[in-house]
Amino acid sequence: MRNWPGTPGRVRTIGPAYRPEDGADRHSSGAGLGAWFDAVRHSQQVTPVRWLPAGGR
Repeated sequence: MRNWPGTPGRVRTIGPAYRPEDGADRHSSGAGLGAWFDAVRHSQQVTPVRWLPAGGR
């Protein structure tokens, strides 16, 4: 698997407004990760979103 970024596959895209019932519509396939993204990051720990205060920066 030396060229895994160039291997065609299936990607699940989840944005800020994820709805589990729409999960099947959020897949792309065909190209490899290297064609879709400039960088790929993997994290062992995933945490829930922490919303910013309304109107604040």
